[in-house]
Amino acid sequence: MAAIKIQVEKVTQDVEIGSLTYTLDLSDENIEVQLAFYDKFKDKTDKYEGVDLATVDSATRKEILEDRKQTVKEMLEVLLGEGSFDQVYSEVGRSIVVTSNVIVQLTDVMKERITQINENSKAYYTGE
Repeated sequence: MAAIKIQVEKVTQDVEIGSLTYTLDLSDENIEVQLAFYDKFKDKTDKYEGVDLATVDSATRKEILEDRKQTVKEMLEVLLGEGSFDQVYSEVGRSIVVTSNVIVQLTDVMKERITQINENSKAYYTGE
């Protein structure tokens, strides 16, 4: 008797950032870690919203910029793996603002993929 082939959704999503290609791991465990860290990332970025770097002293400005960079690095490496920050940061012109936008887009990709998987499962079972 021949084996029955079961179609299985991939739990990864390839993403291109400039000339670089990465794979987002969308397993249950990783999604929880990634979204929890994204909440921390948003809290940190919200903390500095409205801060005019031109009006703060040099030491404060340096502290804010280093804190932002470290937060972005941690988040990106949670999403794409260790060492990805340096590659992406260089690819986008060494800009924390642009790298932060990459993180937002990656999170959107993650959420869209999760929604798609859930809708496909629902459609299969409900016939919708």
